[in-house]
Amino acid sequence: MTNKKLAKKEEQEEITEDSEEHKQKEKRSIFASIIIIAGICVVVIGILFSGKIIDTFRGIDDRLTYNGFEFVKGKCPYTKDTLCWFGKVYINNQAYVIPFRNSPLDVEHIVLDDNVRERLIYHNKSGTAKVLVEKDLPAQYVLAATDISRMLGDRYGVLNINTSGGIYDDPFTCEDATQDNLVVYFKPSSIDYIQLQGDCVVLNVIDGEHAMQVADRLSYDLLGIIQ
Repeated sequence: MTNKKLAKKEEQEEITEDSEEHKQKEKRSIFASIIIIAGICVVVIGILFSGKIIDTFRGIDDRLTYNGFEFVKGKCPYTKDTLCWFGKVYINNQAYVIPFRNSPLDVEHIVLDDNVRERLIYHNKSGTAKVLVEKDLPAQYVLAATDISRMLGDRYGVLNINTSGGIYDDPFTCEDATQDNLVVYFKPSSIDYIQLQGDCVVLNVIDGEHAMQVADRLSYDLLGIIQ
């Protein structure tokens, strides 16, 4: 092989090597771009999924701090035509944003027996709880009962009691409540007052609007927000 042919062959090999190296660089560049784009997507998805918390606690003027707990006002998740107070609480190191129909300032005046919280918190977890509403009462009573059922049950990981709701026809008494089968029921009254009668939590309420206030008062007590 002549010197010219040898030099030409070496030149072609160098060009081929350069081409292969260029292709490898392009592949690495494309792979890096994919990684970056994937990372951006993960961040964006994370923001979207946590958006309720972010949107709830940023850029809103109607906010409140009560006993170290942050609250902001926004549209209720269950009844879109009304406003709720969203409170950020930590339960077993897990952050929750819980909606309340009333702020703690609105319900802190409602009297609650000292032993109610203890009775509920230390209720036998293998037992049950029933939240009862008298038949033909306004819809606010049912909403209030639903709120309490969520708090007693496993919705927020507070008490995790096997909780059910119901409507009773006849005037209810606490005789059906037992140590393992707790009863919470709404009782129309001339005052708002939460009391414990044995294994029965009686929610004395003036009317439907007050029923939701009493429900929030009990929830705030269970979470340690109102002390």
